[in-house]
Amino acid sequence: MKRKKLIALLVMGMLCFRNITVLAAESNRLCGRTRVETAIEVSKEFYNKNSDSTGNAILAAAADENLVDSLAVSPLAYKLKAPIFLNDANNSIDEVTLNELKSRNIKNVYISTGEGIISKEAEEELVANGMNVIRLGGATRYETALNILNKYKELGGQATNVCLVSGNGIADALSIAPIAAENSMPIVLAKDSDNVASELKEVVYSAQKVYAVGGESVLSTGLVNDVKGERLAGKNRYATNIEVIKKFYGSSFENIYFANGNNNHLVDSLTASVLVAGSKGPIVLLDNKLNKDTANAINGKVTDNTNMTFLGGEAFVPSITIDNIKNPPEDKPIEKPKDMGQEVVNYAMNYLGTPYVWGGDSPAGFDCSGFAQYVYRHFGVEITRTTYTQVTQGSYVARENLRPGDLVFFTYSGDGEAEHVGMYVGNNSYIHCPQPGDVVRVSTIGYGYMTARRIFN
Repeated sequence: MKRKKLIALLVMGMLCFRNITVLAAESNRLCGRTRVETAIEVSKEFYNKNSDSTGNAILAAAADENLVDSLAVSPLAYKLKAPIFLNDANNSIDEVTLNELKSRNIKNVYISTGEGIISKEAEEELVANGMNVIRLGGATRYETALNILNKYKELGGQATNVCLVSGNGIADALSIAPIAAENSMPIVLAKDSDNVASELKEVVYSAQKVYAVGGESVLSTGLVNDVKGERLAGKNRYATNIEVIKKFYGSSFENIYFANGNNNHLVDSLTASVLVAGSKGPIVLLDNKLNKDTANAINGKVTDNTNMTFLGGEAFVPSITIDNIKNPPEDKPIEKPKDMGQEVVNYAMNYLGTPYVWGGDSPAGFDCSGFAQYVYRHFGVEITRTTYTQVTQGSYVARENLRPGDLVFFTYSGDGEAEHVGMYVGNNSYIHCPQPGDVVRVSTIGYGYMTARRIFN
């Protein structure tokens, strides 16, 4: 019998204040006012499900730019039965994290980054509070991954099967992390698209099975063939996440975890990886909404008995119901008058000179995707918030057929994902908000052009 359960979530912070009705066995939202506090909420859920505490904990850096150091830590954390906490300070331990470590009677803290990120002074603070510190961080992310691997093997971990990810492919690594942890598969890093990091070559080339997670732009066909790997990849991080789910999960989920897949929220997936491992359900990456491809991939596997958990606040990880999964919204071009694209351009021109603000989506300051979203919203059209999924909306349009108002996308790093967006204005030009220190302006389409999408028919 279908059951509706109303969960009143009175969690710290405005982002977590929301009543949600979810048609499932149970729903839960794990979040705090900051990512550090969200990690603590995740750890509490971990302890609820794993009452036999081992006195171990992982301490990772909270900042997005330092997340790469902890790419490979999930299998070790699962082996240690250790939740992953975050530290946002450099020369000290965040008070809320320290208090939680003390309250849990943690004896061993494994720091998964170097002293330049979590300093010796911070380490000494842990020691002063009666904790033993094991530093795993090395001079580079690859050395850190090797240190993590060696500790994992020292504790009896096997490397018969391994997961190969790009040293820059954070989202891909976090999609596979719970599976890697649960199935005792170390996560190893490629130095570039054609080479495994030298520190980690031995374990990759001696493995019986290698899962290569990521597209050809980050793990070349030559490399995947060389390591005799099986590639798991889609056109972007969300599609790759789907391929991982299809490969490793069965016909139904006991649990399902939803997390924001954007770069500035991936840390929640890291801290949850050890919780998700062994839960008989996947972590699903969202871009502020459930897209049709993801819904189709999990449809039929989410039942009235599936427990749903949302990682982060409602603003970043919206509540999802089984009905959303069964009947996802169609991303189709919107029927508007033929001159609507020009109207979009005319409106966008009003904001020439508006400064770039990272994360900005208002006339006080825009980033590239925030600007596009703001302009289209003026015309009653809701597009997603980031380039990663804006590039999937509407319909494809060839460069030679561009019309005013079409979204044009650019890529620069070689990972094959859209990194910048603007609106075509005509004459091989587009209006956009380029980068920090810059303003909304019109530029000529040139280096990095990737594709275009038409939102209006």
